[in-house]
Amino acid sequence: MSRDRPVSAQAVRQVAGAIVVVLGVIAYIVWLRQIAPQIDLAPPIPGLAEVSALVGDPLSCDAVLPDPLIPQPGVGEPVSPVARISSATANACPRLWDGRVVGYVGEVVGHVFARDGGAWIQINDDGYALQSGPLPNHLDFDGTNSGLFVWLPSEFVALVTHPGESRWQGDVLAITALFMRNDLTEGGQLTLRAIHVTSLAPARSVPRPIHGRLAISALLAMMVAGALIMRERQLHEDR
Repeated sequence: MSRDRPVSAQAVRQVAGAIVVVLGVIAYIVWLRQIAPQIDLAPPIPGLAEVSALVGDPLSCDAVLPDPLIPQPGVGEPVSPVARISSATANACPRLWDGRVVGYVGEVVGHVFARDGGAWIQINDDGYALQSGPLPNHLDFDGTNSGLFVWLPSEFVALVTHPGESRWQGDVLAITALFMRNDLTEGGQLTLRAIHVTSLAPARSVPRPIHGRLAISALLAMMVAGALIMRERQLHEDR
């Protein structure tokens, strides 16, 4: 009957040393993140309170809406939105909004897909768009890039000066649009077709200050990795 070999003191020290190194690296990364250069963007984007004062708060899926459905735009007098929606409620209960004119507010992100008569855009309404601003400004995760596809007629396309991306905060728009749960012209996906658009905040560039300590740490890590690789190759050649 075989017995388990006792763990040597050297093996214990090696494991303990590895754990200490990993914990030290994690602590160092957290510290680097905490001291990262902050960006002060002024003036600030419209906050949730300001947007709510302008267009109201988004309704939930428990909302009771008037009947009959609001007529489609282009027929008779201009229509007003029955409610402001969010991307979360749009996807959670699309039947509630289907065929109605709704309000929606958010930041234009990604690309502008020009088509005859207008363009398709994506408008995100997560925390980055209306609350905390671009990620480099605070380094706190505040959303999941949630948004909706919006059709802009040609008369409103010029309001999009620059979509949001890594170095830009996109235009913040408030739109009145026809909610289409199954837009057959776009393969049956959920879309909003804008009737009226208002710009709440223009696009602006987001500076990227150099994080000196992070740059030095990356350089040192590369040097250590290179030294370890060379050492491993030398040991392999000596065998």
